[in-house]
Amino acid sequence: MKHAAIDPFGERTPLPFRRTLRVLGARFDVTSNDRRLLALAEHAFAELPAHRLGRAPRLKMTLLRARPRKRRSEKLPAPRFVSGDGMLVAAADTDNFAVIRPGSGSALVSVALADPYHARYELVEFAFLTLAQRALGLVPLHAACVALGNRAALLIGDSGAGKSTISVACVESGLPLVAEDGVFVEPATLRATGCATFLHLRRDSKLWVRNPQLATAFRSAPVITRRGGTRKYELDARRAGLPLAPRPPRIAAVIVLSRRRARGDRLLESLSGAARDRALRRSQPFALGQPGWAEFGERVSKLPAYLLMRGAHPADGADALRALLATGRP
Repeated sequence: MKHAAIDPFGERTPLPFRRTLRVLGARFDVTSNDRRLLALAEHAFAELPAHRLGRAPRLKMTLLRARPRKRRSEKLPAPRFVSGDGMLVAAADTDNFAVIRPGSGSALVSVALADPYHARYELVEFAFLTLAQRALGLVPLHAACVALGNRAALLIGDSGAGKSTISVACVESGLPLVAEDGVFVEPATLRATGCATFLHLRRDSKLWVRNPQLATAFRSAPVITRRGGTRKYELDARRAGLPLAPRPPRIAAVIVLSRRRARGDRLLESLSGAARDRALRRSQPFALGQPGWAEFGERVSKLPAYLLMRGAHPADGADALRALLATGRP
């Protein structure tokens, strides 16, 4: 009598779908058992400017479509994080998780696709970006970044300070986007990279953009719901034809976003080194523990820092940043 071979770990699962993606300058050889899951990764990372930071490590990513035994309709639980024996794990449940092995340059992501937005943002994007960041030795910052030529403004601030708003205002004014939500910095050179993919504006606020085509694009964009319940338009900057930084610029100034209204037309106010350092440490608790933080902090301490207050319109902030990047002074 013949018996079927048992494969409890799915080691013989066919992975017929393949694609090469470049993320933060690293090359990913991606394999998957599901075309839609591979499309989710392409939606996150395809057609980005080819940023290079000296070397381009070759990394491996396996994307597995999980098929749960019962139909899932609930939102994906928030992932929990654990590490051990050179592995980094983000696990939402038994079907949705990511396992990253920086030492071997590889990662595996399992997704059930019942909640595509959170699966993409919290598992697929997390795995790609974490593996690339570790392989390249970059400092990961919760920040935004815009550029003019080879000079960049690093935009930091507490949650709700307006990183998304000023990013949209800057690209509307023609300043190329490096990233809206996550910036990765090479500590030795202060060159900044990121994924200039999506721009977000709150769904329940007034759509203030002045360009009619851009306003129409936002109104027709998908609406996503953050973990805290905030609903936002998610506009794909690549498809909207918005300016994206073609290469990694060097950070020329640190900008701390403020909710304060400017009293006059001067939106930028110089910050002391101590105030800049406090703002960086307060807004970057994860980056503080990364190996490159000390060198990053030493080099960024030599840069000018400014408080950006709010003007009558977000475009006023974009104009102030353009002038700063063009002249080196506010």
